[in-house]
Amino acid sequence: GGGCPSILIEPQRTNLLTYSQDFSNSAWIKTNSTILSNNIISPDGSINASKLSESTSTNVKALSQNITVTIGTTYTISYFVKKGTRRYIGLECFLNSVKGNIAFFDLDTNTLLYEFSQGSGYSISNSKIETYKDGWVRLSASVTFGDTTAFPGICLASTKWTTGTSYNNTYAGNTSEFVNVWGGQVELGSYATSYIPTAGTAVTRVVDNCFKSGIGSLIG
Repeated sequence: GGGCPSILIEPQRTNLLTYSQDFSNSAWIKTNSTILSNNIISPDGSINASKLSESTSTNVKALSQNITVTIGTTYTISYFVKKGTRRYIGLECFLNSVKGNIAFFDLDTNTLLYEFSQGSGYSISNSKIETYKDGWVRLSASVTFGDTTAFPGICLASTKWTTGTSYNNTYAGNTSEFVNVWGGQVELGSYATSYIPTAGTAVTRVVDNCFKSGIGSLIG
């Protein structure tokens, strides 16, 4: 495409989420929500992204996966999403009513609205939203957990939450309201690396290395 090229060199990372893009699998907990698989084109160019729709429940509408984590260790959570009808979405949001983390985003403006954490051992930082083609964005946040069991995921919201309010957003759901989702990832580290697909087990991408001799005179 022109301009100066670059090389992506990444550390070894493991995606701890199994079935990272098959949200219909029973590994995914659909809390007052439903999944329609293979509904639209994902960022990888295939028709393998899912539609996440609300139920009519007045409780949290969410999609998550149960994983085992180390207390006090930093992990980074990321999901690809594309706005459907819901404007607001939370990332890593519903461990229980008194503890956990959330990064809250506006999909109309593609902005981070706020980060919020509560409970001993829980923290959240470095939350961001990155734009991709065809309306897709990647949400990410670095978190620590105060328990060894975590439920990293995403949840829908009907209104703009304000800083310091509970992330346990309860409202009367509407089955016509939805967002599109693809490519969930939880990795050990303080920032998100490129997406590592999984299909039944955690997958590790080995460290990248790049070598070329005889070019010292070209490097400033």
